[in-house]
Amino acid sequence: MGILGSKKFTVTRYTTGTVTDGVESVVVDSTFTIQGSLQPHEVLAGGEANIRLMGGFVDLESSAGMLKIYTATALLTTNEDAGTRADILTYEGEEYEVHNVERHISIIPHYRATLIRRGR
Repeated sequence: MGILGSKKFTVTRYTTGTVTDGVESVVVDSTFTIQGSLQPHEVLAGGEANIRLMGGFVDLESSAGMLKIYTATALLTTNEDAGTRADILTYEGEEYEVHNVERHISIIPHYRATLIRRGR
Protein backbone atom coordinates (compact mmCIF):
# COMPACT_ATOMS: atom_id res chain seq x y z
CA MET A 1 0.00 0.00 0.00
CA GLY A 2 1.42 3.40 -0.98
CA ILE A 3 1.05 6.90 0.37
CA LEU A 4 -2.09 8.73 -0.75
CA GLY A 5 -1.54 11.43 -3.39
CA SER A 6 2.13 10.67 -3.88
CA LYS A 7 4.19 12.13 -6.74
CA LYS A 8 7.80 11.83 -7.85
CA PHE A 9 10.44 14.24 -6.49
CA THR A 10 14.17 14.56 -7.09
CA VAL A 11 16.47 14.33 -4.07
CA THR A 12 20.16 15.25 -4.04
CA ARG A 13 22.37 13.64 -1.42
CA TYR A 14 25.73 15.26 -0.62
CA THR A 15 28.91 13.88 0.84
CA THR A 16 31.22 16.07 2.87
CA GLY A 17 34.66 15.86 1.33
CA THR A 18 37.91 17.13 2.70
CA VAL A 19 38.76 20.40 4.42
CA THR A 20 41.65 22.29 2.82
CA ASP A 21 42.81 25.63 4.23
CA GLY A 22 39.56 25.85 6.21
CA VAL A 23 37.36 25.36 3.12
CA GLU A 24 35.12 22.30 3.04
CA SER A 25 34.67 20.57 -0.29
CA VAL A 26 31.19 19.18 -0.89
CA VAL A 27 30.58 16.41 -3.39
CA VAL A 28 27.24 15.36 -4.89
CA ASP A 29 27.05 11.73 -3.87
CA SER A 30 23.85 10.85 -5.70
CA THR A 31 20.64 12.16 -7.19
CA PHE A 32 17.58 9.95 -7.01
CA THR A 33 13.80 10.03 -7.33
CA ILE A 34 11.39 9.34 -4.48
CA GLN A 35 7.62 8.98 -4.24
CA GLY A 36 6.00 11.21 -1.66
CA SER A 37 3.00 13.29 -0.70
CA LEU A 38 3.98 16.95 -0.32
CA GLN A 39 1.81 19.02 2.02
CA PRO A 40 1.81 22.58 3.36
CA HIS A 41 3.52 22.88 6.73
CA GLU A 42 1.48 24.51 9.46
CA VAL A 43 3.10 26.04 12.51
CA LEU A 44 0.66 25.65 15.38
CA ALA A 45 0.73 27.55 18.66
CA GLY A 46 2.51 25.41 21.21
CA GLY A 47 3.76 23.11 18.46
CA GLU A 48 7.05 23.33 16.61
CA ALA A 49 8.39 26.66 17.87
CA ASN A 50 11.76 26.47 16.20
CA ILE A 51 13.88 24.23 14.04
CA ARG A 52 17.60 23.69 14.38
CA LEU A 53 19.50 24.99 11.37
CA MET A 54 23.23 24.31 11.01
CA GLY A 55 24.40 25.47 14.43
CA GLY A 56 21.56 27.88 15.23
CA PHE A 57 17.81 28.10 15.58
CA VAL A 58 15.30 29.88 13.38
CA ASP A 59 12.07 31.13 14.96
CA LEU A 60 9.16 30.01 12.85
CA GLU A 61 6.48 32.64 13.11
CA SER A 62 4.88 31.48 9.88
CA SER A 63 5.04 28.51 7.57
CA ALA A 64 6.29 30.53 4.57
CA GLY A 65 8.95 28.53 2.76
CA MET A 66 8.12 25.33 4.63
CA LEU A 67 6.63 22.06 3.44
CA LYS A 68 6.27 18.57 4.82
CA ILE A 69 6.56 15.32 2.92
CA TYR A 70 5.28 11.85 3.67
CA THR A 71 7.38 9.16 1.98
CA ALA A 72 8.49 5.55 2.33
CA THR A 73 12.10 6.65 1.66
CA ALA A 74 14.41 7.51 4.56
CA LEU A 75 15.76 11.05 4.09
CA LEU A 76 18.85 12.47 5.77
CA THR A 77 19.20 15.57 7.91
CA THR A 78 22.43 17.35 8.79
CA ASN A 79 24.29 15.43 11.47
CA GLU A 80 27.55 17.10 12.41
CA ASP A 81 28.64 14.15 14.59
CA ALA A 82 28.20 11.68 11.74
CA GLY A 83 29.48 14.15 9.14
CA THR A 84 26.36 13.97 6.98
CA ARG A 85 24.66 16.84 5.19
CA ALA A 86 20.91 17.24 4.74
CA ASP A 87 19.27 15.90 1.61
CA ILE A 88 17.89 18.50 -0.80
CA LEU A 89 14.48 17.97 -2.41
CA THR A 90 13.64 19.91 -5.58
CA TYR A 91 10.04 21.10 -6.01
CA GLU A 92 8.88 23.51 -8.74
CA GLY A 93 12.47 24.64 -9.35
CA GLU A 94 13.10 25.49 -5.67
CA GLU A 95 15.46 23.59 -3.38
CA TYR A 96 14.24 22.51 0.07
CA GLU A 97 16.53 21.21 2.82
CA VAL A 98 15.35 18.21 4.83
CA HIS A 99 14.83 18.75 8.60
CA ASN A 100 13.25 16.79 11.47
CA VAL A 101 12.66 13.38 9.91
CA GLU A 102 10.24 11.23 11.91
CA ARG A 103 9.71 7.52 11.31
CA HIS A 104 6.21 6.11 11.72
CA ILE A 105 5.59 2.36 11.80
CA SER A 106 1.81 2.37 12.14
CA ILE A 107 -0.60 0.88 9.60
CA ILE A 108 1.31 2.40 6.66
CA PRO A 109 5.02 2.64 7.57
CA HIS A 110 6.42 5.98 6.40
CA TYR A 111 8.65 8.95 7.17
CA ARG A 112 7.44 12.51 7.75
CA ALA A 113 10.02 15.21 7.08
CA THR A 114 9.93 18.98 7.39
CA LEU A 115 11.39 20.82 4.40
CA ILE A 116 12.67 24.41 4.50
CA ARG A 117 13.30 26.37 1.32
CA ARG A 118 16.99 27.14 0.88
CA GLY A 119 18.07 30.74 1.00
CA ARG A 120 15.53 31.55 3.68
